Amino acid sequence: MSICPNCFRYNFGVNCYDGAEICAFCGYVFGTKPKEPLLLPPGTVLNKRYFIGTETINDGTYQIYRACDFKKDSEVTVWELLQKLEKRMENGSISFSDEETKKKFQQSCDELICKCSIIKNLDIEEGMLVPLDSFTENGTVYIVTEAITGDTLLDYRSGIGGRLSKREAFTIMLPILKSIGLLNKYDLKHGGVWLSSMYFTQNGKIKLGALGNTETAHSDADKTSDINDAGFALFSLIAGGADAHEDEEPKDISKGTVNDKLAAFGLNKSEAAPIAAAIYSKGSIVETGAMKKLIMRVEKTLKESRTSGNAQKDDTTISITGKRKKPLVWAGAALILIGLSIIGLLFAADKISPMQAETQEAEEMELPEETSDFQEIGIPEMAQGERRAEEIGMP
Repeated sequence: MSICPNCFRYNFGVNCYDGAEICAFCGYVFGTKPKEPLLLPPGTVLNKRYFIGTETINDGTYQIYRACDFKKDSEVTVWELLQKLEKRMENGSISFSDEETKKKFQQSCDELICKCSIIKNLDIEEGMLVPLDSFTENGTVYIVTEAITGDTLLDYRSGIGGRLSKREAFTIMLPILKSIGLLNKYDLKHGGVWLSSMYFTQNGKIKLGALGNTETAHSDADKTSDINDAGFALFSLIAGGADAHEDEEPKDISKGTVNDKLAAFGLNKSEAAPIAAAIYSKGSIVETGAMKKLIMRVEKTLKESRTSGNAQKDDTTISITGKRKKPLVWAGAALILIGLSIIGLLFAADKISPMQAETQEAEEMELPEETSDFQEIGIPEMAQGERRAEEIGMP
């Protein structure tokens, strides 16, 4: 019995006429090779624990795989660092064109493992996918996080008309802003604070993806790039437009234009100014305090909204059209046993003899009680006399 890398169910597999073995549940053909040469083949097991599935996306830094954790019997997401790689060997290892490239990549891997070990100990999980595990294999780094659906905040914004309300945008972004601020506090740079890098988890939360940069933020300039992108992400959620890393960069929009656009969508000056300040924050973070001011303003706006007459519960749980439901990871074997039991019962039912069937039918029939002629015509006194005569033996 094997596990299907497409639906993660245990099954015996079905052999087709052409010899191919397919999943009895979803029809996946076992042994199917990946479409791209750099992708791990479905069914690959990493760290003797993580079973790689068929679904995968690429965010420019990582190849992101839907996977199954054998140890915890649950679905997870595996992030494989792939930066400018040229070839993957048959054994899964990656190769480089020259030693210098390989050396630089290994340094990036070491930096990433170090950063993951720090992040695991930070209270950051509300706004960012925390590394549950990180390890090196095949000449690269793998990060394991809670399972995501593959849908992003950019997808959600596009699906509801291109813009979010102030309240919804603030509610979604607040945990993410706090996570970025905490990273900066520990000299860590995310390097990928974009709407397309904010993913839906399987319980409907929106969180910033795995670290988009493998280098430590040694300078304030490194840190402010995260703050710039965070401010622009919040701006584009409310006002629409491109994502931070697309063609329309923040430098192409003046600070006055940012304030004017946000004002047009219901933000007052005290709410719009911190967003514009974050987008254009430069130099020392200690001096500008752009991220701290932005977080404080967002928190204050949400608090005022809660205390108003239209108070609603702040909840970052969102339903997105087409969001994949969590699969039954190990339900295959149980379903097979249930199916066999039902077949057995049906088979046993077919074996009942005609005489047993007639007996059962007779037992199930409700026989009417005997009634006297007097009862039928509605004379209870005469009926009682008839019963008394029968008791003493009179004809």
